[in-house]
Amino acid sequence: MRFGVDDSAPGRDAGVVPHASLRSRVQPLVQTATFAGLRWGFRVGERVAPDVAARYAQALWMKVPAAKPAAGRDRGLPPGEPLDVRVGESRLEAHSWGEGPVVLAVHGWSGWWQQLSVHIERLVDDGFRVVAWDAPSHGSSGPGRFGEGRSGMPDLQDAIQAVTSAAAPDGVHGIVAHSGGAMAAALAVADGLPVQRVALVAPSVDIPGVLEMLGGRVGWGPRTIESMLRRTEEQFGLDVADFDVVARLGAATRPLPDALVVADTADRDTPEQGARQLAAAWPGSRFLLTEGLGHYKVLWSPAVVDEVARFMAGRPSAGATF
Repeated sequence: MRFGVDDSAPGRDAGVVPHASLRSRVQPLVQTATFAGLRWGFRVGERVAPDVAARYAQALWMKVPAAKPAAGRDRGLPPGEPLDVRVGESRLEAHSWGEGPVVLAVHGWSGWWQQLSVHIERLVDDGFRVVAWDAPSHGSSGPGRFGEGRSGMPDLQDAIQAVTSAAAPDGVHGIVAHSGGAMAAALAVADGLPVQRVALVAPSVDIPGVLEMLGGRVGWGPRTIESMLRRTEEQFGLDVADFDVVARLGAATRPLPDALVVADTADRDTPEQGARQLAAAWPGSRFLLTEGLGHYKVLWSPAVVDEVARFMAGRPSAGATF
């Protein structure tokens, strides 16, 4: 027995390990070792060279993981009517389904429109026109303002503005958004986007919180974060305070739309505390807490899909137990 392969198995020469089998066993070990080295490097950098660590941390933070092939992103919903939407010189992969009041479906960081498929189907069945897209540098869309394979919150904000102008220049009925897309949607509301109803699922609420969460995983600390934010402001003119959703909503001068804020107790990416703060700062909003679903399953939960659809239609809650 070598590397867990049975030498006596029919059709194998004794002691020969197939390449695919060896790769499948070695690759996780290499990935684990690489991640351990990354954490070690950031921990050392935090202590002795936070500015150097910040340069690498910023590159990691802004890097968008390569999207799966289109077949791997499929969630059973065929693409809708294609829309001609551009952000700068880049074309967005944008689609429209159904007829009726317009609802925007906004994916989160490193996501794509297919992740909202269950919501799109339900809302179309309920008589809405739903528009969804891949944000710049995400999915099948072209690059955003930070270049190929890189992105930031302004890209998600730019996309909401561009899609609204193209598909619903008089304003939209509603928005259903997930994670970083929920942050972009809330900031659009704070900037005065005309919309009647907003459903935010597992929302991000501020950039420092996101960076602290990531830092806990990859090893960077407060000195690195401080340097990274300073570097980002110098390079791109971005002030972290502009992405503080709670503060921005609190400073809004016009009435806010109706809001449904959904969080889950097991969400490690966007913990419920931030969602609770957001709901508390949004007058008249409804807060819904689910249990044990995590960051993505809360988006796809049939009960959550039903509650979002009822909310968009102005119907009472089903009173489901979560």
